[in-house]
Amino acid sequence: MTFRCELIRVLQVDPGLFTPDYDSALSAALIGAGVSVNWAVRGLRPGELLDDLPVASDAIFYKGLEHSVKGAGLVLKARKGASHLLSLVRLVRSAKRGDVDIIHFQWLPFPLLDSCAIYWLRRRRPVVVTVHDLEPYNGAPTSRIQLLGFESALAVASRLIVHTDAAKASLVANGRPETTVSVIPHGPLSGTSEPRLEPEPTADGRWRVTLFGKLQAYKGVDILVEALGRIPKEEQARLRVTIAGEALIPLEPLRQRIRALHLESFVHLTTERLDEGQMHDLFSHTDAFVFPYRAIQASGVLFLTLPWRRWMITSDLGVFIDYIQEGVNGFRVPADNPSALAIAIAKSIGARPSPEYSPSVPSWGEIAGRTADLYRAALASRS
Repeated sequence: MTFRCELIRVLQVDPGLFTPDYDSALSAALIGAGVSVNWAVRGLRPGELLDDLPVASDAIFYKGLEHSVKGAGLVLKARKGASHLLSLVRLVRSAKRGDVDIIHFQWLPFPLLDSCAIYWLRRRRPVVVTVHDLEPYNGAPTSRIQLLGFESALAVASRLIVHTDAAKASLVANGRPETTVSVIPHGPLSGTSEPRLEPEPTADGRWRVTLFGKLQAYKGVDILVEALGRIPKEEQARLRVTIAGEALIPLEPLRQRIRALHLESFVHLTTERLDEGQMHDLFSHTDAFVFPYRAIQASGVLFLTLPWRRWMITSDLGVFIDYIQEGVNGFRVPADNPSALAIAIAKSIGARPSPEYSPSVPSWGEIAGRTADLYRAALASRS
């Protein structure tokens, strides 16, 4: 078989629309690199906007069941699983039309079923999988069955993409051939208008710490609350902490713990979805961002906040190791360690990144070029 096609046609797959900002940025860059891009995603949920969809999207996943089933009963979760299977059948059928050269999965929500789909799709064309996280859902799925089959799905893919050298080393150590794993970094995310490089002044002189992003178990918001309770009272009086993001975990235990530790005077919990203006206002009034993650490889929120040049307090994990320089633009602390986090937050008061610090985040053009090269290599290898 001889492959001759000037324009590479790629079907990107993000079933749950987990990372719309990443999807959109990658789409635009790939189109600029001469790649035709279409996406297979779910439909929009109430409150989501058309801007949340990447360009050229087909809502073939979870028809009528677009909403999240976190915290739902077994019956609804089973219906969502069946819907995922039917959606994969639609995906395989659509790929048989012959107008796609490569299938690129960004996420594998149900690896046991996804591995079967990848097997059948790979019989006709290369299948690429971006491994954003080395463990599905960072160990906190809606259902334990969503952890099954992940290694099998990676094993049957043609090529794998990871965002860090450490992630590649981990996959190779677990048996993935080194030649099939490529390191392509995560790109910058905007999400708001032009960043304000200096925080808005505060009338009360408090140091404003923000945890931003979807509230999920692996992001360690409970670890942050425990850490705040261990900060001496005189230091607590100098802080204002905002926890802001759509809640995907039960909030009442968190609120109870905030009350039990007497943190209500300086800890504020905001769980509605923020629009661009609200995000810009929140970031403008932030002195330090905190990322007390239990597990992570790449973080979209990190790349969203880096351009603001704020102090960063993170777990010593994944991409944070590459971008957080100790004492230069932040502190890294051991994961799941409230005492170390408490010390880092107290020490951060008044800290600013070094003027010489300039985060070297690859451009989307560079990322798209490397991704397009990977597509060409996968097609050439198949030929």
